[in-house]
Amino acid sequence: MAFRLTGGQASDFRETTALLGDRETEAVIADKGYDSTSIVDHIHRLRARAVIPTRSRRKFQRCYDPKGCSKRLCSQWPYRS
Repeated sequence: MAFRLTGGQASDFRETTALLGDRETEAVIADKGYDSTSIVDHIHRLRARAVIPTRSRRKFQRCYDPKGCSKRLCSQWPYRS
């Protein structure tokens, strides 16, 4: 587990790839707010599975494992304020 402190007006989205770094993991679980090409590509470079629901406005809907991302789990991780 790791964390980074940012200002209250800063977006969590911008710190995601830095926070993930080069960690070894099987999967990264996040909510729709973290569905971006740069974050998903970074997760795939880590050879991990991105368990992130796709935003409805995406032109191409990406598949994800809904069993690995229950609503309760995604609403709690990563921390949402």
